Amino acid sequence: MLKKQPEHLRRDLVNAEQALARQEFDTCIRLCDGVLELDAINLPAHLFRGVASGQVGQFERAVRDLSWVVEQQPENAQAAFFLGQALRRSGMPDAALGQLKPLLENPQLRQQALFETAMCLDRLDRVSQSIDYYKLLLSENPRHADSAANLSALLERSGQLDKALAWADRALLHAPGNITSLLTQARVLRRQGVPARAEHLLRDLLQRNPGPNTRVIALNQLGQCLDRQQRYPEAFEAFREANEVQKAHDPEALVDDYASYGRELVLFLRQWLQGNPPGDWSPTPPDDREAPVFLVGFPLSGATVLAEALARHPRVEVIEEKELLLEVRRKWMSADHYDRVPRMSPDEIAEARRQYRLAQAAARRNPEATVVVDKLPLNSVYLHLIYRLFPEARVVQVLRDPRDACLACYFQTFQLVGAMPYFLELGSTVDYYDAVMSLANQALDVLPLQVQTVRYESLVADPDAELQALEEFLGISEKGAVIEDPYAAERGAGDAAPPRANEPGYPRLAEHWRNYSSQLEPYVPKLQPWVERFGYGSRE
Repeated sequence: MLKKQPEHLRRDLVNAEQALARQEFDTCIRLCDGVLELDAINLPAHLFRGVASGQVGQFERAVRDLSWVVEQQPENAQAAFFLGQALRRSGMPDAALGQLKPLLENPQLRQQALFETAMCLDRLDRVSQSIDYYKLLLSENPRHADSAANLSALLERSGQLDKALAWADRALLHAPGNITSLLTQARVLRRQGVPARAEHLLRDLLQRNPGPNTRVIALNQLGQCLDRQQRYPEAFEAFREANEVQKAHDPEALVDDYASYGRELVLFLRQWLQGNPPGDWSPTPPDDREAPVFLVGFPLSGATVLAEALARHPRVEVIEEKELLLEVRRKWMSADHYDRVPRMSPDEIAEARRQYRLAQAAARRNPEATVVVDKLPLNSVYLHLIYRLFPEARVVQVLRDPRDACLACYFQTFQLVGAMPYFLELGSTVDYYDAVMSLANQALDVLPLQVQTVRYESLVADPDAELQALEEFLGISEKGAVIEDPYAAERGAGDAAPPRANEPGYPRLAEHWRNYSSQLEPYVPKLQPWVERFGYGSRE
């Protein structure tokens, strides 16, 4: 029972609850703000505002409000559910799972909790578990269209194309306009070698005037279908339009040149490295633990293909796209500390190693692995930090023809975090490539790291030779345990694309850039020095 409230507060709370029920979220938030100005600990106002804030993308406030409600009322299952949802949407799926687990036994909220749990597991790359949770929910409610749609998308990503198509059809049976299923159908048809049918689906979807997020994905998929049909000018136009829509509507589209991977920071670090040669640095104390392996390169240059091959070796664990250096980088690349990197004390180095390994331990899933690979291509920017902490580290650098690498990034739809906004324009993609590769190759020239270069084109053409050389470099060459080509079966089956690669020509085609030579021509002068340095031939 609510404590007695002044009449106008009770009225505003009733109106806020009704606004929430009508999905008038801004009105609900405004009314709750007014209540909380007069009664800062009003629990219903925090609950209503937390739920509404989560629905309009104000996740930080949603988590704050709902956490307080759950703290005050641990038995409030509804608050716990919406808190779990807000945590998942704000990028904290691990924390969300903790909130959702007890709700799996709640008859009223079980199906919603199963759905949220499946999405959290997907976010954590625990794909097989996510699939199991969707299947469990669908066994209890076969008409749950969103679960069938999400399941179909996961199966498509996992390469189970026929099953993906079947679940997409089931979702559309119960929800004919389900966007996720329509997009999955298009992806499957393209990968099954019928891009014209996929194109028809996508054009029909685009004619319905979908929201900007769906439009971006559909246009990008359309570009891939047109590329497969060798209609390259039309494909380029579809990719360009997809990027323009994302640039206009995604709130994260603004480039920050001074952010952690920003171009100005990259240029600054190059000057810094020139002025601080490693021969002048204080000694790095020995490390009594095995040094990590770092898989670096420019995005979409083959790191994913190589990581999937490495992950199949029983002694190897690959940690995918986690900023394990985050805490170290935040401190030692700050204005107060970056100039002290060459003079780090043994205690400071030990503490930085400890922070890195804490992050590594939190991300690990296979404690039996003896070789841990940190796969984050843009760690290319922080090779000096890697060397400072782990001079014995082994670095695997992936290379791809610069023209293909830049076009692949421009043709991909990314979540706009870190450096990804650079890839919305071809010119800024090329400029960023030039900056990153200048810094990375300068660092590799002056830092005495152990480096193995793997060329994307060689990995595709002769994977056995490349993987055998990598085994020897990593010290895992042994009888009965090998790095396997992850797409060997698909090469034999002639599948159009591997499960996790959506951009045209990845990872199959070398010299795909030739199909877009006219569009690429204005940017070739900046790429040509890299083409020549890496031995990729002439511009013709």
